[in-house]
Amino acid sequence: MYSVGDVENFKSEAVCTYRGESYRVRDNGAIFRCARPKQRKRPLDEIWTFGTPSKSDGYMAISGHKLHRIVATAFHGEQPSKKHVVDHIDTNRRNNRPDNLRWVTRLENILLNPITAKRVEYLYGSIEEFLADPRSPKNGKPTADFEWMRNVTPAEAEYSRERMLAWAASGRPSGSGTLGDWIFGRGDLPDEEPRPELVASKTLGAVQRNWQVPAEFPLCPDTRHAAPLATYFARLQKGAVAVISPWGETRVGEVAMSEEGTVLFLLGEHGKDAIKPWSISQITFEDGQFVHESQGTFFMRDGAEKAFALTQGLPWEGGDTFDDYC
Repeated sequence: MYSVGDVENFKSEAVCTYRGESYRVRDNGAIFRCARPKQRKRPLDEIWTFGTPSKSDGYMAISGHKLHRIVATAFHGEQPSKKHVVDHIDTNRRNNRPDNLRWVTRLENILLNPITAKRVEYLYGSIEEFLADPRSPKNGKPTADFEWMRNVTPAEAEYSRERMLAWAASGRPSGSGTLGDWIFGRGDLPDEEPRPELVASKTLGAVQRNWQVPAEFPLCPDTRHAAPLATYFARLQKGAVAVISPWGETRVGEVAMSEEGTVLFLLGEHGKDAIKPWSISQITFEDGQFVHESQGTFFMRDGAEKAFALTQGLPWEGGDTFDDYC
């Protein structure tokens, strides 16, 4: 974790607006969320922070918002398009200094990952051959998760090729100077955004993320409600069955809504006979559907309560828990 002293070690500062919130951002990756005019000050307002790591993916976050996207917006501008995500150049998800971040396209993010890039190289012969003609693999057919790349337009492929060659020229030299060698020479796995694929649930209008086995969400409302998350929140009464999965039922232990009204946080109870009797999940409303995202399961109640607080971006004063070491 970063020390408090690190927050003050910076050279420049920028400002930005991200998802309706105003931020001051420093070039060491620290952010300062501004209080909303004429509204109650929240616990994390008006303080400098590096955020807290998300249990689901390790990215630093504040109130469910990922810091790397806030920092990139402040220092590199708004997201260029819906196809762009943020890449951590050194592959360290907690290094949110602006010089370690860059906007990349979905295609570039695939090619900058050594594992997926290797699969592309096998299918097409080389990265360069793929970029020259994405529609014509030479070794078999792409799997379902790679099929979308056959529809990459020549213009998009050329755009990515030119940008990646520029990065290759500005970075450390590779053995043979090819684009593929530079990609594979990056070392550790990079920031793997976009987020994990969505999985269909057994409930109409509900999908799952970081939650591979389809479940049923009996309290999930109709997606046509004018205030879908507020309606869902009202239904999540303590003790009610919120999830039905092949392993049993999850009942509502605690529930909270972010102050922006964009995220629901659920502490679920699985019963005393479960190996891990508690879980944390996060619910959002994206593209007309309810997204249920697992934030982990826990052996002990205090471990779940700690995660419940940190997931909301709230302070935790209870110290270490058993689950911190499991």
